[in-house]
Amino acid sequence: MATFSPRTVALAAVCAALLLVLWLHLLPALLAGAAAYAVYGRIRAVVDMPRSPHLSAAATVGLTLLVAVVAIAGAVEAVHAVWTPRGGLAGLMQFLADAIDGLRAALPPSMAQHLPESAADLQDMLSQWLRANSHRVQRWSRYALEFAAQVFVGTAVGLLFAVQRPLEQALPDAAGVVQTLRRFVHAFADVVAAQLRIALANTVLTAIYLLGVLPVAGVHLPASRTLVVLTLFMGMVPLVGNLISNAAILLVALTVSPGVAIAALVYLVAIHKLEYLLNAHFIGRRTQVPAGILLSSMLVLQAAFGPAGLLAAPIYTAWLFGELAGPRDDGPA
Repeated sequence: MATFSPRTVALAAVCAALLLVLWLHLLPALLAGAAAYAVYGRIRAVVDMPRSPHLSAAATVGLTLLVAVVAIAGAVEAVHAVWTPRGGLAGLMQFLADAIDGLRAALPPSMAQHLPESAADLQDMLSQWLRANSHRVQRWSRYALEFAAQVFVGTAVGLLFAVQRPLEQALPDAAGVVQTLRRFVHAFADVVAAQLRIALANTVLTAIYLLGVLPVAGVHLPASRTLVVLTLFMGMVPLVGNLISNAAILLVALTVSPGVAIAALVYLVAIHKLEYLLNAHFIGRRTQVPAGILLSSMLVLQAAFGPAGLLAAPIYTAWLFGELAGPRDDGPA
């Protein structure tokens, strides 16, 4: 009867667990936990106080939570600055009405007649839609609450694993699995570092267009600087972040003219396609994963698990490639 080494068993167990995470839609909790664990390890290495280990752990936990709060608050504020113009809800309705006015001017009369005439008409249309689709809104609200709960619980679990005594001591028989999970956190940290470079590149390209190309062409987009900041914050959230920042740019471009919005759409689509190559280049360079393997994993996991699979693909591939190439140093993540 064939026997398997402890490392092979640990690798198979973690692979099964990671696929189960995608199947059960628990990816936000996994990523939040890995982020908390990795940030804790980095901060602990800076504030470590050998004479006061308990104080050092408490200070590190506090700083880790502060980093998480600042990051979330910054992203929320950036989105709020774009999606809620001055004047609250009334200002937002007028903002959307101005965008529709620009769109109506470019559409044929047969299509333009179906658009609302004013901000009040737009508000009535939105109210009717909300009443007719209340079940969908409730479902989206439930998804948002589930996402927030997963992030909260995942962060708590990650911090607990980081603070408590090493699991190798508590579970000697599972030491291989614990080491493999720790290497997964290393891979996660590598991918996040690469994602930061991707976000910076995306922000620079967007800034060139909004603050350089459009002004030279005589077009001044409202809130251009805010949109650049939003792109930077949302760039750290693969897929969904780009959708939010791109939708905001298109909405603001519509207030100028449909032509500007179409030009912005073409430019943003080009950046989005370029981002696939940037992912392969930056993440592959950071993790030593060949670009072809990384792109293939993104295609396969997206086909199997949808957007969550596409989001997880770089992390999973970086970890698995590192495991197959040989275990790396298991220092602080």
